[in-house]
Amino acid sequence: MSPLQVGLLCVLVACVFRLLLGHLTSPLRHIQGPFLARFTDLGRFWDVWQGHAELTQRRLHDEYGDVVLLGPKCVSLTDPALIKVIYGVKEKWIKSDFYSVNDFRIGNRIFPTGFSTRSEQQHTEITRPISNLYSSSSVLRYEDRMQTTISTFIDRLSSFADSRMVCPIDKWFHYCAWDIIASITFGSPFGFLDKGHDFQSLIHGSILATDYFAVVGQLPLLDKLFAKNPICPLGPPSSSAAAAFAAKQLQARLDGSDKHDKATASDFLDDFLAIKNQDPDIPDTRIVQWLMRNVGAGSDSTAISLRSVIYFVCRSAHAKAKLQAELDAHGISEQIQHGKVPAYSDLNKLEYLDAVVQESFRLHPAVALSLERVVPNGGFTLPDGRFLPAGTIVGINPAVIQRREDVFGKDADDFRPERWLRGRFEDGQWTESEEEFRIRLERMRGAMLVFGFGKRMCAGRHVAVIETVKITASLLGTFDVEFVGDREWKTRNSWFHYQWGMDVVLTERAG
Repeated sequence: MSPLQVGLLCVLVACVFRLLLGHLTSPLRHIQGPFLARFTDLGRFWDVWQGHAELTQRRLHDEYGDVVLLGPKCVSLTDPALIKVIYGVKEKWIKSDFYSVNDFRIGNRIFPTGFSTRSEQQHTEITRPISNLYSSSSVLRYEDRMQTTISTFIDRLSSFADSRMVCPIDKWFHYCAWDIIASITFGSPFGFLDKGHDFQSLIHGSILATDYFAVVGQLPLLDKLFAKNPICPLGPPSSSAAAAFAAKQLQARLDGSDKHDKATASDFLDDFLAIKNQDPDIPDTRIVQWLMRNVGAGSDSTAISLRSVIYFVCRSAHAKAKLQAELDAHGISEQIQHGKVPAYSDLNKLEYLDAVVQESFRLHPAVALSLERVVPNGGFTLPDGRFLPAGTIVGINPAVIQRREDVFGKDADDFRPERWLRGRFEDGQWTESEEEFRIRLERMRGAMLVFGFGKRMCAGRHVAVIETVKITASLLGTFDVEFVGDREWKTRNSWFHYQWGMDVVLTERAG
């Protein structure tokens, strides 16, 4: 052998020895998982790259139980009892470096968002001034803006019904969600519904940025070579593209060149600027951080939720008939057919509509990767007695835990909205007592992570729920929706669990 070959062989042997030694001395060697996960994160990197990590994680948990090793220092959990421990308000489990990939660049500086920061103190500094704006009652101040955009959405879909053309409704949900978030944030829609396509590639860019976040987040050091490269940033659009867009919108508002009508009701940006006026020390970059809450993430997640509801409901003749009957019985369909988008206050009392939304969120949550946290100082002992040392990355995947059969029933993989309702009333009595239903409902809600949990819970959850409920009722009150053929949708899990291939035929319902 040549000296070069001998040298390469020595390097290879040294690498193998180091990997084996690392495994044999690892405090996580007692955690089961894929063989490759004991030595490297490349396995989970590849799995997320492929776009179906939730399927792999379900299979692994079926095989190994509630605790699965995904990387040398990364563990996936599915015990509902651990949700309050890991994500609770009083706990000190900080976010992992996975989230650092979502930091954004302005010039030569890197800024975290309220979503991406790993510092709880910084999270409080960023979010506390605006937290009240995202309460349910505050969000309803923007309901008139939602109404206008939803009316435009229904009008555009009517053209498909009139012409009997096939409607790619997955795309139109995206256009509607983006136009609504623009209306309530910047005072006017982007114009996707009017133009009927992603005319500025904003949606496409947002999807690419989420792809980047999900994949590179499995090996966060790569981000320093690509998007955060101080010399020459590389790669596809990242969160910095959304930040640049938000900064541009802010500047347009400040110099009066945007389309905002000051005579109309306020939008989020108005309210952000009002907060800054009360505290002039707040920098403009803080407003960009606030806008990042809405831009992209608030649109994509709601579009995913809308697709889920319509996909599951309209592929179940029973569920669709029952939901439309409820809308008819409460006069909602009549309102819609007379051109009025129903108020949320008229919809949030409809039990079956709520059950349909909850069940759709459960089966296809908008986020379908683990919500990673870092085990704090002192480590943590799992309920089964196994110990996780400080620094271990742990996480629970909503798309995995929300299909637990011991919580949701043997049919946990099936769409059955009735699971969210009290048992049937038969022969003069209920098949389930109020107390039994309360306990069962509490157990299911305790395993739902669709919006996260605790102090880092999704700030825009009320926006998403209100939009989803209003658009679902408006759509199914106006149209009968039939999918073309028996083809299932296609999905890709890139943190957000995107769907496409939802071609439908719309028929206006009789008044």
